[in-house]
Amino acid sequence: MLFLGGKGDQWLPVFSPDGDWVAYVSDESGRNEVYVARFPQGDGRRQISPQGGTMPRWNSNGKEIFFGAPDGSLKATSVTRRPGGRGGDGALEPGRTERLFANPRFAYYDAAPDGRFLIVESLAGDEMAQAHLAIIQDWTSLLKR
Repeated sequence: MLFLGGKGDQWLPVFSPDGDWVAYVSDESGRNEVYVARFPQGDGRRQISPQGGTMPRWNSNGKEIFFGAPDGSLKATSVTRRPGGRGGDGALEPGRTERLFANPRFAYYDAAPDGRFLIVESLAGDEMAQAHLAIIQDWTSLLKR
């Protein structure tokens, strides 16, 4: 079963915490933008990123969607669910978008349920030659100290 189709490519789908919505990236407008659509119907589609975006993640309460902006910053757009049932369709309405912080070299990130962010930075040039990777085995034994 095809969930989404249409113009452009769609990728990086992420389920909302309740599983009712999917945030994803599409380039159908000519640049990468973050959208949401109801799952599994694919309706109720709304654009979340106002001026380009990629790598969507949901806040653990489902009331914000984080995304990477073209300027390298991490932004958040609030989302509000309209009431369902009589007179309401239960659609998500994007609200205010705010810049959380700038990190011009982030390659990947994730949001923890308690509000912390884990960010993997991109390295370039000489930094790549000096990059180190540490692997800690049996890390639980370090907790006993």
